[in-house]
Amino acid sequence: MVIKNLKTGENYSLKEDEMFEPGSLYKIWLMATVFQQIQMDELEETDILSQDIKVLNEEFQIDEEAAELTEGSIEMSVSSALSQMISISHNYAALLLAEKVGNSKISQFLKDYGFIHSALGQPPKTSALDIALF
Repeated sequence: MVIKNLKTGENYSLKEDEMFEPGSLYKIWLMATVFQQIQMDELEETDILSQDIKVLNEEFQIDEEAAELTEGSIEMSVSSALSQMISISHNYAALLLAEKVGNSKISQFLKDYGFIHSALGQPPKTSALDIALF
């Protein structure tokens, strides 16, 4: 746990380096990486992302029994995917974005910004300290 008083700058932390599975919090890393790619002109907000649901489920090792979707395809712009991923935690919007930018760029973002307790993987890992730093 990490608590910071934004008025005084005072901090309190407990087991701040302890690793845990971040659930959908990994999407903030993805969001930041996508914005970085947009700023570097490697990605446009109007770019269209599309993929078959089965391909996404296989690529990201999502078991068919646990998958939210199992058939069809999904298509949306980068801008729409970002919006849906952050506002409603849309998992397939996140998968489209992750497929587009690649795990190596997300991992590089974590390294570049000093998130030493955070890593992609199955499952991703992070710490309260890294989330507070973000």
